[in-house]
Amino acid sequence: MLKLLVCRALPLVPFVLRAVLAHGAEPASLPTVPEGYTIEQVAAAPLVEHPTMAGFDDLGRLYVADSDGRNLPFDQLEKQLPGRIRMLEDTDGDGRFDRGTVFADKMTFPQGAVWFRGAVYVCSPPYVWRLEDSDDDGVADRRDKLVGTFGSNGNAADIHGCFVTPTGRIAWCDGRHGHEFKDAEGNTTSKGLAARVFTCLPDGSDVETFCGGGMDNPVEVAFTGEGEMIGTMTFYNPDAARHDALVHFIYGGVYPKKHPCTSEFKRTGELMPALSRFGVTAPSGLTHYDHPAWGDAFRGNFFSAHFNTHKILRHVLERTGATFSSRDEDFLVSQDVDFHPTDVLVDADGSLLVVDTGGWFRIGCPTSQIAKPEVKGAIYRIRRTDAEHLDDPRGLKIDWERTSDTEMADLLADPRPAVVERAIEFLVPRGDAAMGALATALFDETSYRTRQNAMWTLARIGSENARLLLRQGLSDDDVEGRIAAIKGVGDLCDAASILPLIALLRDNSPAVRREAATALGRLRDKQAVPALLKALPNAADRFEQHAITYAMIEIGDRQAALKGLDAEEPATRRGALIALTEMDSGDLSRELVAPLLDQADGPLLETLIAIYGQHPTWAADLHERLARWLGKEKPSKEEATLARGALVALLGEPAVQELAAKALSRETTSHIMRRTVLEAIVDSEAPLNEVLWQEPLRQALAAKDRDVVRQAIIAAEAVGAQGLVEPLSAVGLDAELSDELRVAALCAVAKTGAECSAAGFELLAAQFTRQAALRERLAAAEALGSFALTASQRTKLTRIVEKATPLEASWLLHAFENAGDVDTGLAVIEALDKSPARASITRARLMDALKHYPAEVRSAAAAWDDTTTDDGAQRAGRLAELVDLVGNGNADRGKATFFSQRAACSACHRVGEQGESIGPDLSQIGQVRSPRDLVEAIAFPSVSLARGYETYSVATADGQVHSGLISRETSTNVYLRTSERAEVRIPRDAIEEFVPSTVSTMPAGLDKVLSPSELADVVAFLSSLR
Repeated sequence: MLKLLVCRALPLVPFVLRAVLAHGAEPASLPTVPEGYTIEQVAAAPLVEHPTMAGFDDLGRLYVADSDGRNLPFDQLEKQLPGRIRMLEDTDGDGRFDRGTVFADKMTFPQGAVWFRGAVYVCSPPYVWRLEDSDDDGVADRRDKLVGTFGSNGNAADIHGCFVTPTGRIAWCDGRHGHEFKDAEGNTTSKGLAARVFTCLPDGSDVETFCGGGMDNPVEVAFTGEGEMIGTMTFYNPDAARHDALVHFIYGGVYPKKHPCTSEFKRTGELMPALSRFGVTAPSGLTHYDHPAWGDAFRGNFFSAHFNTHKILRHVLERTGATFSSRDEDFLVSQDVDFHPTDVLVDADGSLLVVDTGGWFRIGCPTSQIAKPEVKGAIYRIRRTDAEHLDDPRGLKIDWERTSDTEMADLLADPRPAVVERAIEFLVPRGDAAMGALATALFDETSYRTRQNAMWTLARIGSENARLLLRQGLSDDDVEGRIAAIKGVGDLCDAASILPLIALLRDNSPAVRREAATALGRLRDKQAVPALLKALPNAADRFEQHAITYAMIEIGDRQAALKGLDAEEPATRRGALIALTEMDSGDLSRELVAPLLDQADGPLLETLIAIYGQHPTWAADLHERLARWLGKEKPSKEEATLARGALVALLGEPAVQELAAKALSRETTSHIMRRTVLEAIVDSEAPLNEVLWQEPLRQALAAKDRDVVRQAIIAAEAVGAQGLVEPLSAVGLDAELSDELRVAALCAVAKTGAECSAAGFELLAAQFTRQAALRERLAAAEALGSFALTASQRTKLTRIVEKATPLEASWLLHAFENAGDVDTGLAVIEALDKSPARASITRARLMDALKHYPAEVRSAAAAWDDTTTDDGAQRAGRLAELVDLVGNGNADRGKATFFSQRAACSACHRVGEQGESIGPDLSQIGQVRSPRDLVEAIAFPSVSLARGYETYSVATADGQVHSGLISRETSTNVYLRTSERAEVRIPRDAIEEFVPSTVSTMPAGLDKVLSPSELADVVAFLSSLR
């Protein structure tokens, strides 16, 4: 990997900030901490303005990434370079910072700072930097571009860090904006879009991917005492819901969300699970509390900062199988909506520092989009009142240069973590001369922590003698000691550790076995493969199974892995299959795979189906099994799931389509399997033979089972409803069926461009005059907006428009786009002017809809009084006016309004088990947004877009332009959800332009649809959702 050349800093005049008021003005109120703890502000303006991340050096100076409070896109960040690293000092030892310098300025957006071996390592895109102050004047005069380049758009979902691993490597996190590394000759050595956690040596060499995935933003990592990597991330999203998470990062692991970029990695099965899911909390900084000051109950805990919910969470981890479980609880809570914690770290005395960035940041987290840079950030310190006091917590009284090897090794048992870390770093350059002293520490029978510290020292030294001694730790009595030793030899790729590592695959601890497998993979020694295969049936969980399989992929021994296909245990066969599929030289053939089908079931069969999906020309091998499933009178749930998976994967093959079509046509096919076939039609991305499916779908639409009919309507749209207008219309006009089915069928007919029958129009119009469910009203609006209506029907429709809600009106307006006569045009303008949806209709939207009408109508549209505004001052004024109105709402009444037809909020938003999952899930929105933010999101949805629900404009080769939010992505298609709630599938190869849009899919003007009291009630209801 590339190590970029040194570049000298731009001329920077050293200057010192000595705050008149040592640490800034006292805040009006402080966040709440548990009883028995105290909190105080220890740094504020002018020492810091908007701090984000921070880290201490070994003298206790704090390096703080700081912003000037401007939200800039990345091209402007590169031009203006507003970011900086500040260095703060506590000169009088009272715990409050009173002196500071700008250690490094002219940076883009630094997010992190860690001190290691005389320099500060910082992530500031597009590079990872090493900053050194060689003359000790408080200003970095040497700036090395260590690794790069990394993508960014300025929203903070890019590179974060750095962090030091226990073995002395530099780690950092990279969000899903991509990277590209080049060598000295300009050749690309690594390139990808996916999010990753990287590590490298301190000089920038040996860059490697530790893990990665489709998540938006892995933010920070911290390490357990035995070196396990724990991290925070946003957009974990293993399913349709939006989640942030705490995760256990393991080597080679691939993590959600589901995204085409996960194909950049070697996969060992399903995406890795999380330790905790948080909802939309925007987790940020993370720290490991490895200090004795707060007692054993806290030692080994983690703390994480959550931007959106104004909290610090405590995580109590316990080993579970080869991973952990986490018990989470609030530790710090603030009621101040402008308090946004972005980092948390442990000081040498055991107190906890919390970094609050203030009110400036608006482009990366779903809170108010009106930035408040005037609300400055600060740094706080939390102390436990009865904490154990440790004298000289950083060892500043120790004469380090004169300390002997033995004395230095004795410090590895010191209770002061900062002293231990400094002792390790003083021992490293002494190398082999310190082996005797380290051997004594390594065999300390009283404390596994001391032994671990000796192992970390040996791993950082890395000499042959250090490796020899480190191998002795592989037989440590404690699990924690064995894991540390394995991580050490694994990072060193110590070939001589092969036999003891193989033996550890039989260890009683799943975590030890997992780590041993990981180390064996890194050694690339073929003699490990038989033992790895043998270990697969005993894998305790997904984490251990991953490590074993990934090790075989890394070793890449095809001949040894092939033997696993003949094993008796299904788990062994499955692991061998996955390894052969993913390894570069696996050459998995049909002849090897087909025999495994005979007795396969469960996970092995699922894996086989996935492999056949990658090789559709092998599909004939599955015909017999698939035909048996489809023909079963009473198939099990597992059989239906497997059949669906096989159909989705292979439906592109003509023979499989014919098999499925015949099953759908047979009267003897079970209802479960008929639904399974219909669901597979919808989920498959393969081109389907419309002619082949006409008769089977016609029969399904006439089925007695209502669930089959419902799914057949959806499948008819997926295949193409042109040839199914008659049976779909019959469903729509069948008075014995529910309105839900009838309206859905007519909606499918409408999309073919067909004319609307009188009976069909009557049914659809009736949805607006009776107490129809919200879903039926919206579907009816979609149908009426899609049908080719007669002049008489359009005239009747104007009366419906007068009562339409914003979502309904958006669809209904489509019905008038091609009429063209003056009377109709003026009538629809008049109807919209009376409609509750009036405020959501912009002048531009109306003019576009009526652009084919005569000049009189176009002039009337151009004169439309547009109540929406892009003017910032007007928006701020309107927001202030609304905020004053919503102080005393009633949550119970607000709930009723939220789920009402008029507000139609639940048409796109889910609360608990109610509503749709098109927009953000609002089940815990009260934790994330203040009442003011909620009002802003309701009144100005295009200004207050939630992360993950940004809209995009997509231009295709056939001249069409689609706008909406990305509902899902695959390797071949992008799916957009439009403002009318319709999902549009766009083939990737048809996309000519794909750009962010500034217009939300949520209609504007809801603040005018609702009365002031109703708006207050809705805000009260949303605020109560925690």
